[in-house]
Amino acid sequence: MGATLIAVLILGAAFDGVTDETKPPEETPTESRIFTERAAFCPPNGDNTEGIVHLAASGSGDAPLTAGLDPSKDEPQDLGSEALFKDTADLAVGIVGYGARLSASASTTYRKPLTGLGSARCSAEAATDWFFPQGSVALGYDERLILFNPFPDEAVVRVTFYTPDGPRSKANLADVAIPSGDATTLRMNKFILQENVLGTEITSVRGRFVAWKAVFGEAEGRPSGATLTLGATDTALQWYFPTGASGGGIEERITILNPSDEEALVDVSLTTDKRPLPARGLVGLEVQAGSAKEISLSKALDDRDVGALSAQVRSTNGVEVVAERAVWYDTASFNGYASEIGASAPSTSLWLGPPAAKPSRDTVILLNVGDEEAEIDVELRRASGAPLKPGALQNLKVPTGGRGRIELSKWAEEEQVVALITSTTPIVAERIAYSGSTDDVATLMATPIP
Repeated sequence: MGATLIAVLILGAAFDGVTDETKPPEETPTESRIFTERAAFCPPNGDNTEGIVHLAASGSGDAPLTAGLDPSKDEPQDLGSEALFKDTADLAVGIVGYGARLSASASTTYRKPLTGLGSARCSAEAATDWFFPQGSVALGYDERLILFNPFPDEAVVRVTFYTPDGPRSKANLADVAIPSGDATTLRMNKFILQENVLGTEITSVRGRFVAWKAVFGEAEGRPSGATLTLGATDTALQWYFPTGASGGGIEERITILNPSDEEALVDVSLTTDKRPLPARGLVGLEVQAGSAKEISLSKALDDRDVGALSAQVRSTNGVEVVAERAVWYDTASFNGYASEIGASAPSTSLWLGPPAAKPSRDTVILLNVGDEEAEIDVELRRASGAPLKPGALQNLKVPTGGRGRIELSKWAEEEQVVALITSTTPIVAERIAYSGSTDDVATLMATPIP
């Protein structure tokens, strides 16, 4: 296949028990290395797309860990407390890890169909349902679904679209085949036209799969750029977005997808670096059953220049939804287009890969959703050497309901780093980076560490 495909084998049950042959042998009492595995998957480039995929992987502790890029071709490395960074082009490769739990992400420097930057988490699971609330097939947007089947049997899926007026389906998307061990790219412009708001649900007819969404935007009046997003596998009552902004050349929109057969009532709350921010018309929003609703934060804020802000989406009547944020940046220091599905599971331990391989700016935004002040420590892992624990990144305080900012540019400009974040109370974290070489911005939501 012409796309890049990465499988990361980590601690757990191999391929969720795809075949009996994948189960590792039982350990004897004298064996010290953990031998059980499970699979996580990173996004391929997709058809008719060119770019370099920058992989980042590491463990979350000091336990023994061995990992390599396709061990048949690449000598595995003993990582321990180090991180693995690899660049790949259009060929099938794999990162294989044995020992401690491994987390991974991928950022892509695109050359085709446009110059841009996208980043996405690698998935530790294949699922039967995937959701993408935000999408567009309006003039100037090229949206693509990238579906990967890691299993020995062919998978078949059905695609349903959600618009503000309700669900829409296409006969030629009712039975889409995903070959075994391969990826299928679906270009939305070939199936549906001129929808400014287009949510998507991909449902399994047979088998399990992994889904990402890539969008290439060159719309008139907006900065161009690329986005890459791992889908959500389930609905939830709350969604958190640490990164965002409004005013001063920045436009932010949140799209809420309600795939259920009941109306959802939703509140959107905003927080700046200093305080909660009241906004007009963000309480009691009605999201009709089987629809997607887009909310312009700029309009809700009356086009005020409020700067950086975090957002929380909460369903108040018990109907679960999925939420995604899109931001267009056109400022003196930031330019581009980024999109990310929110976090629904705050955690006291988080993993964050780099959204860009060579960032001009690199920042982590923290949102404290716990009941107490958060005390936060950050550890940076690199390709070689002991982890960095800079004093400026230790014992950071974020008040209840507040947001904090961690500037990583000082370290990330010198070498790629993975950030491990620990907190005394549940938080959500997101990393945002700007690349001068692509003139684009990318965001990456943190992965909770069990």
